[in-house]
Amino acid sequence: MAETGRLSVATRGTGWIRERPVTVLRIFIIVTVLLIWEGLAQSGLLYRDVVPSLGKIGASLIQRQRRLRWRVPDALARCVCDLNV
Repeated sequence: MAETGRLSVATRGTGWIRERPVTVLRIFIIVTVLLIWEGLAQSGLLYRDVVPSLGKIGASLIQRQRRLRWRVPDALARCVCDLNV
């Protein structure tokens, strides 16, 4: 017969990835979607600017920062707007 108290739980690694597998999956999904988006934007399979690149999206958000409730630091705004994306 099995005795109580004798069973032990298998030990898992103490790494960040093993402790938070759902967070790792979420990060993987977000990165994958962003890579697919950028790949589709660069591929030219669709009409121009139907799927804008992430650089264009970021630049337009920074240029319109006064309409948004949050503020982007001026140094970052100048840096990205100077790229002329």
